[in-house]
Amino acid sequence: MNNENLTWQQGVPTNPLQRIRETFSRTSQDNAQDKWTAFLYAIIVGWNNASFEELKVKHNWTDEDIQMMKEWHESYNNLWNLFVEMQSVKGDFNAIKEKAEKWDALSNEIAACYESESEEQPDLLAIGEIAAQAFDWL
Repeated sequence: MNNENLTWQQGVPTNPLQRIRETFSRTSQDNAQDKWTAFLYAIIVGWNNASFEELKVKHNWTDEDIQMMKEWHESYNNLWNLFVEMQSVKGDFNAIKEKAEKWDALSNEIAACYESESEEQPDLLAIGEIAAQAFDWL
């Protein structure tokens, strides 16, 4: 059972895998009693080696069954961390997207100065003011 490298969310987690684990961990039910529940617990929370030996006898599991559950547990943990990492990247992506939209709007506003039908060329002071306002400097 290798749960040391998990990234836990505090408060109310948005990670559904964490919610499932917390549900299994907080139940008053004996998770080893029923074969199906013990199997799910092995994947989601993980049993230690001594518990696996007891459950092997109790539920007629083979060494291959136990090895498979341990591998699935590791995959579950990898998926957990991947989800948390994805949430972080998603937040970064939204911030980058917001900045790009701001730059696009500024580019369009400055381009409009040059595309106007008036004979006058826009002066650099006006363009500077447009840029300063776009970044809340004015």
